[in-house]
Amino acid sequence: MVKTITSDRTGNYCLQDHEQMCFVHIPKTAGTTMSAILESQFDHDRICPTPYWRELKVMSRESLLQYQLLRGHFPYSVSELIPKSPVFITMFRDPIERVISAYEFMKTCVIMHPRARKVQEKAQTLSLKDYVRDPDVNGVVNSQTMMIAGREIQDLKVPATDPVWLDIAKENLRGFAWVGITERFWESVGVLSYQFGWPPPDEIQRLMVGSKKLRRENLDPDVIDAIAECNQLDLEMYDYAQSLFAQQYEAMIADLQAKYGSVMAQQASGHDSAHEQEGLSAGAKVVGTESQQLDGVVVRSLLEQHYEACFATAHAHTTASTRLTFTFDKAIPGNGWHRLEGLERDEPFRWTGPRNVSTLDLKLDGTDDLACEFRILNSTTSEVLQSLSVQANGTPLNLAPLHRDSYGAMFRCKIPKSLAKTEKPFTRLSFHVDQTVALNISQPGNEDKRQVGVAMSLVQVFPVDSQPDVEMIKSPIDSEPWFEAIAFLKQHLQPDQLLFAPNAFRLPFPDYIPYVEGNPIDLTINYVDKTLRHHPYDWVVIHKGMNDVYVGWLLLQVLLRRLKPVLANSVFVIFAKDSPLPHLGYRSTNVRPAFAGYIKYMIQRVNQSERLRSFKQAVKGIYTKSGDARISSTEETTNEEKG
Repeated sequence: MVKTITSDRTGNYCLQDHEQMCFVHIPKTAGTTMSAILESQFDHDRICPTPYWRELKVMSRESLLQYQLLRGHFPYSVSELIPKSPVFITMFRDPIERVISAYEFMKTCVIMHPRARKVQEKAQTLSLKDYVRDPDVNGVVNSQTMMIAGREIQDLKVPATDPVWLDIAKENLRGFAWVGITERFWESVGVLSYQFGWPPPDEIQRLMVGSKKLRRENLDPDVIDAIAECNQLDLEMYDYAQSLFAQQYEAMIADLQAKYGSVMAQQASGHDSAHEQEGLSAGAKVVGTESQQLDGVVVRSLLEQHYEACFATAHAHTTASTRLTFTFDKAIPGNGWHRLEGLERDEPFRWTGPRNVSTLDLKLDGTDDLACEFRILNSTTSEVLQSLSVQANGTPLNLAPLHRDSYGAMFRCKIPKSLAKTEKPFTRLSFHVDQTVALNISQPGNEDKRQVGVAMSLVQVFPVDSQPDVEMIKSPIDSEPWFEAIAFLKQHLQPDQLLFAPNAFRLPFPDYIPYVEGNPIDLTINYVDKTLRHHPYDWVVIHKGMNDVYVGWLLLQVLLRRLKPVLANSVFVIFAKDSPLPHLGYRSTNVRPAFAGYIKYMIQRVNQSERLRSFKQAVKGIYTKSGDARISSTEETTNEEKG
């Protein structure tokens, strides 16, 4: 017996412990994109791993208890298998367009199931008209109606064209918590976010998009008629789904207007046209009610306010934190993130994109200054990584790299308590890059067309004066030389002085280390030169274990500016300008190695230059000797011509 579900939900709804969300993914209705949206709102371990009906049918009810989300190509009758109350959602598409898309997809997709391979052979050999009329082809005759009615076509004793299925499907659909329409995708996702209090849609890249070699407008009328003839129930079911969606959308608009009408009126009277593309339908008009038309920007603004209210309700009993660790296998409280990856190597991550901004909304305690660290595993280009910047509630943060390789990095920034204190129920961290790049362009051979920026795996927040829960980079933080250098600087630094030091010193001394335009990720000679020329530093800290070229160039700049060593240990040398502190000798135990390494490096360079010069002279001699006769002959010929 199929469970009958009723729903009367008008926003601000959270799944209860006794409920499970079930997304009936009707093929070729933008369901892959919708699945990615849904998965981002659940912890990974609360999502049923299989989307396949044949695998779901053999799973025990006990094993399904742990999951909050089930999604896949299964019919409504999945409710007979799951142990909790199902909360159903689905997407409908114009039946003619859906069949055309399914036919194109079947021609080229990779098929594993033997029965499906036979259908693929027919798609590759038959015309579309003959394909839809072939009795052995599944998935083209009233498929949407059958899935919502709760039946698989191959198991039917009653034909899929019998109107009885339409009545059953309509009755079932009335109990769905959400019904989306592919042709109104953005509005549909807006209603979904409204219903469940999720972040409103920003920009989502459509996944598994077909090639569209066949277009409806280019097909002969008899082909369209053949598809319609086989899908009379689906055509009527599609109209019914559209009417349900229209009711849901208008109910949403009415509720948002009632709750946030004054703010809506202010924004509707004049918003920045530069943000037109941020709306639900990318600048197109969205009809709310007969008396009021709202464009996408205004609707999204209303949904944002609704989301803030839902966030506050959902986290009402959650204490604001000064310490948290966020990994990307968790539900995403924000926007601008692609699907979860990296589980196979136990380091889950998500790419930012498709837009240039990605956000995380975190409930932080604003009583103390906080440090934020995050890990970037990869980036599309080094330029994209170089352009990365971070904001807290719209205010730029000073970004200090802890580590950098070719395409990845670890960063740290400080969130002043004044920024964490906000009227909103969360602190919004925004990660910005100058551009996103398609993976198939940045990685030749990769067929992934998603527009991405950087791949992030970890974000952690903790009080400035404490240690993080996850040590992303240990040196020099956990060393006696580090603590000695920090204590010395804290004792002697004056409020109006400037400090040049490795990036790890930015956290304890954020007010003493100015930032040069460009957020230096690579500690290059050009950066050192540019920094020291622009700022009259009073103190310079050198890490002796860094690259000899960098250390040597920095030592040269220190000497030219007449800074003297005042502290040296096994790791650091600290130089000061015009300081009353006693100066250390350049030959002292811990100062000399800094210069010795550079001198050794320069001697090697000189020796290499001498060898290279000798080699060039030898080669030049060989060419000169072999060319003497030609040169003499040429000179004689030239003289004769002149004579």
